[in-house]
Amino acid sequence: MVAIDRTRVRTRIVPLNPRVTHCGHDLMYDNGQWKRPPVQSDGWYDFTSTDIWYRKAEACADEVHKGPPWRSGGPFTKIKLASGYSDDSVQGHGEYGGLAFNQFFTGIGYRPVKYIGGFMPLWPSDSTLPVPYRSMWDTNNLLKTASTNSLIPSLASWGPLAWERTAPKIEMSSGYVALAESRDIPHMLKRSAKEMHLAWDAILASGGSGISTRAYRIARRSKSWKQAPREASETFLNQIFGWSPFISDMRKFYNAYQNHAKYMSDMSHGNDKWKVYRRTLANINSDTKIAEGTNWVVYPGSQAMQSQFTGGRPMRWEVRDVQSTLVTSSGRFKWYKPEFDLNNPNYNSAWNTVGRNLTMYGLRVSPSNIWRATPWTWLIDWGFNVGRSIDRIQEQLLDGVVSQYLYVMHHQIRTLVLTCTIPFITGDVTCSFIRQIDVKQRREAGSPYGFDLSWDTFSPTRLSILAALGITRTSPR
Repeated sequence: MVAIDRTRVRTRIVPLNPRVTHCGHDLMYDNGQWKRPPVQSDGWYDFTSTDIWYRKAEACADEVHKGPPWRSGGPFTKIKLASGYSDDSVQGHGEYGGLAFNQFFTGIGYRPVKYIGGFMPLWPSDSTLPVPYRSMWDTNNLLKTASTNSLIPSLASWGPLAWERTAPKIEMSSGYVALAESRDIPHMLKRSAKEMHLAWDAILASGGSGISTRAYRIARRSKSWKQAPREASETFLNQIFGWSPFISDMRKFYNAYQNHAKYMSDMSHGNDKWKVYRRTLANINSDTKIAEGTNWVVYPGSQAMQSQFTGGRPMRWEVRDVQSTLVTSSGRFKWYKPEFDLNNPNYNSAWNTVGRNLTMYGLRVSPSNIWRATPWTWLIDWGFNVGRSIDRIQEQLLDGVVSQYLYVMHHQIRTLVLTCTIPFITGDVTCSFIRQIDVKQRREAGSPYGFDLSWDTFSPTRLSILAALGITRTSPR
């Protein structure tokens, strides 16, 4: 691993400057022209934010590595906050009112009035907002780059998944497991035949015109109604844990057969060579409405605007929580299997040829195959992921899979969107304001065997394997 000079944390807060934002002003119609009201302060709308608010704020925790060129990375966390107040926060610019009947008291009597300008948001109280968006003015806590910050999602579950999805797969199909599970084929056929028999009875009961719901019930009337849930569950299990895996295995066999030459060439030429693999682990988007109302939630909101200009119709608004999460991985892997070694003088021997085919079709007697072929292990894996641990052991000791580096990258953007529709008589005006939390993270695997294993826990056997592959703690990445 390349030496790290130091760890650094940088913070930047861009204040609101100026804190007073001019939104617009009123004009009154008097003596054939539009003019300012007689008192200068009347009808002049300035939005004033407090000192605690900011335009944007960000913090970055990373490491300084030697370069250029930079050939290494490390842990990285960056938090960016957008408060919803900025130079472009004034929206909906235009002229509103100004009709003959839009008269309001101006200090010199009732006159037609109009408003020229836009609007700033008056966000709902924190108690109505999701927890991450509350107290967004508190940058002392929200910009902490420690894992205790609630804005930083945990990556604990993504490390093992990153290895599972990114590490190269040696087998193309699961022949050993498919052969072991072939003992269930007679039962699967019997169950499917029973369903076809019931469907045929339903066709006969309907006079041959098709299966109707009533006819299907008549066909099953000989069975007790208490058996219906059992029949349905057996059909479901037969499909999910019987035919679906069987068809999937057959597709893998066919794909392996069709790509036999390419697989052998790729595996032989890629044996004992480093290669970079990149994967997308998750790409999740959501849009949830969390609040709505009909009260006035923008500034300004004069009496003339809320009554004469809108004809007394209420404003409509809603707040939505829009989230996007992208999780990716990138790693540099190498594996070694003697039967694929082109430098082996016995490469073309019958023994190595058989070995390569057993590997390709997944017919090896290996820990992973034995585990998956054992009945009910799939149920254990639902709660304990024993199969994943066995796969890791097989990859390390049987297939010789190691990584020179492996990173998992997590990017989450959460945007709070306040959308307001102002029903002016002259037409609806819609404004949309946002608050945003943008968090990026990068984590590196603790060892050539993944995130959940460290160098300090390695046995002499593992260390000797790594040494034979030319990997040490100080290996450049």
